[in-house]
Amino acid sequence: MSSKQSPSKIEMGQEQPQPTMKQSGPRPLSRLLLAAGAALVLVAGLHSCSHNSRGHPEQHHPHHKTSNYAHSDRLQPMCPQLPALTPSDRLQPLLDSIEQAPGYTDAVLERLSNAVKIQTVSYDNMTNVPPTPGNDPAHAPFLAFHAHLRTAFPLVHARMDLRVINEYSLLYTWKGSDEAAAPMVLMAHIDVVPVLPETVNQWTHEPFSGLIDKKNGLVWGRGSSDTKSTLLGTLEAAERLLGAGFTPKSDVYFAFGHDEEISGYQGARKIAEYMVKELGLTGKIGLLIDEGTSFDEFEGVPMANVAVAEKGYVDVSVTVETKGGHSSVPPKHTGIGLTALLVSALEAHPYPVSIPDSNPILGLVHCYAEHSPKPKKFFKWAVNHLPESRSKLAEKVASISPTFEALLGTTQATDIIFGGLKVNALPEKVTTVINHRIAVDSSLAEVQAHLTSILKPVAIKNGLDFVIHDFISENVGILLSPDSLGTVTVRTNSGVGLEPSPMSPSVGSGERAWNVLEGSIRHVYEAAYDNLIVTPSMMAGNTDTRHYWNLTKNIYRFGPGRGANVHTVNEYVSIDGYLDAIKFYEALIRNWNSE
Repeated sequence: MSSKQSPSKIEMGQEQPQPTMKQSGPRPLSRLLLAAGAALVLVAGLHSCSHNSRGHPEQHHPHHKTSNYAHSDRLQPMCPQLPALTPSDRLQPLLDSIEQAPGYTDAVLERLSNAVKIQTVSYDNMTNVPPTPGNDPAHAPFLAFHAHLRTAFPLVHARMDLRVINEYSLLYTWKGSDEAAAPMVLMAHIDVVPVLPETVNQWTHEPFSGLIDKKNGLVWGRGSSDTKSTLLGTLEAAERLLGAGFTPKSDVYFAFGHDEEISGYQGARKIAEYMVKELGLTGKIGLLIDEGTSFDEFEGVPMANVAVAEKGYVDVSVTVETKGGHSSVPPKHTGIGLTALLVSALEAHPYPVSIPDSNPILGLVHCYAEHSPKPKKFFKWAVNHLPESRSKLAEKVASISPTFEALLGTTQATDIIFGGLKVNALPEKVTTVINHRIAVDSSLAEVQAHLTSILKPVAIKNGLDFVIHDFISENVGILLSPDSLGTVTVRTNSGVGLEPSPMSPSVGSGERAWNVLEGSIRHVYEAAYDNLIVTPSMMAGNTDTRHYWNLTKNIYRFGPGRGANVHTVNEYVSIDGYLDAIKFYEALIRNWNSE
């Protein structure tokens, strides 16, 4: 996920308590590590997939295993669960033989390790910068990464069409047998965030070592979790399926942008434009999967969280301009002092928390109340007494952790401040940058209105002009004082911000995309977790999916690889989690291409 989104990357970044998992074969429980702090959930009723037992063995609807769950005694459950969706048996012996071949697992891990060793770093000064013709040292590692993929996945490169988009992004097309079948898209990004030089000595292993640590069941290194394990995991699944002779019914696209960590303007956006303009895929994609939320617990209940939405995003700069002079004759407040007053006012008035029907977290609570073996009485009471219980429920959920509090409203974080040049000179210009993650039921306009209501009175009280540039249009609002001591200017930091994403269909929608996704998750992971609940969720940060909104309504963000410490020291991915992720992508491709 984008480095600009890292403050809200709540599903990863710190290790946290992990959901209870059942033993699965020889894999130790301690190795089934989870991505920390996932952001979470929306729910309503759910329709199961229909079955068709006729036709080609690999082209009928997969078998459903019996669900472990007994629904609550409500007449209309709010969080019903689908059974596992098991692909047909025809290819399984071939796939098993590939997986069980001598040296297979070591080769899989070596391919991931070598990918992590390639330092495909995106820096902020590369944001939205078009590729430079000719030799570009900053992007040389990306070309090396392309070469690694060609060597690592010979069947993929022999049988799929590969188009390089804008020099460094990749779009693979696996042609299906039925042109009328809705395609699927599997996404990941090639780039990684930088490693702060001052932190290198804090890493257990070198940041780009790609070290395979079998003792602890981990692969270490920057990008091991975010998202080279996702990228290689999808291609490993495809390579296995090709080796077993599988042909998809629908086209399958593998879309890998090269600049997600700096907002994807030259990568994912260009891929999406190609898919719209050259391939004519507007509104035609049936299922799109990208990085996202993962496995977590709520009050001790394990959940597989699939993000069906993302919060909005805007960086706002607040600039204070005042007269300079010698610091031996200072005013009551320097520009820095005035900035402190403005920031203090904002932090004294945070956005309120709420849990409206449009917030997926309300669904999380419904899922917990219905499926927990021993749900706490408060949550049972709250879901049965909406809307009267709404404010108390919001307060209770927000008190669980900062993660949940952040998901119940718009957040603001003052992250950058600069001003002043010399210790004995009054600062003439001070700028503060404030990062906002906009609640799914809010908007850029509401953020603008909130900032105006808080900052304008402070400016007036201190004799400053107030100027605000509209967050959406080119309009400028100006409040001038004849005796002004300076000016406060508020504007977005880099163009127009990002509104909250559309909500993808999930439980109760009857949407095949959700049904196949949920069933595939349960097929691969049900044996590992006691009473696993598959539930829609929400992202606090943003992904490359922002550029694909017009391709499909079925956008889902799910990270099956189970890693930790994304964007910080000691990033890793679980070996067992990575191997399971390959099985998940394999099952998802097969299930999507069955009738």
